[in-house]
Amino acid sequence: MPLPCPLHDRHQRPLPRARVDRIDTCDVALDVLAHAADCPLVPQTIVVGLDDRHRGRSIHVIAGTLHPDALLDVLDHLLVARRRRSPRNDGEAVLAATVRPGGDVLRSDVDRWLEASRLTDEVGVELLEWFVVGRRLVCPRDLLGERPRWPRPLAS
Repeated sequence: MPLPCPLHDRHQRPLPRARVDRIDTCDVALDVLAHAADCPLVPQTIVVGLDDRHRGRSIHVIAGTLHPDALLDVLDHLLVARRRRSPRNDGEAVLAATVRPGGDVLRSDVDRWLEASRLTDEVGVELLEWFVVGRRLVCPRDLLGERPRWPRPLAS
């Protein structure tokens, strides 16, 4: 019997449209990640690129990312490529997920959160959130007691 999936076993709303709708809450981000992730879960890293208004621009799904530091390697690669295209990325953001089927958050993920934040900050991109998906769904940012980075809703 397959294990319950903390990502796919959620109520999902309609997905935001790329370059049109904002991904500006944790729930919307999780819906996008659930759509991108393999089911059943397999080891992978997912990174969603957002523009300066937090609208989706790209989704990168990298399969077979078994090493705990895979998030840092993937982010570094994507950020180098982004920097080549445009040296200034002010206001842009990313959200990420590490899928560890049957696994869990690691103590060292706090350090990975800090390093991933540093990597993105260096190029003017904000790491909005990093989810670790295993037996449960955890944000390593929460382990630090750091406040969520989600933007305030735009005034209508």
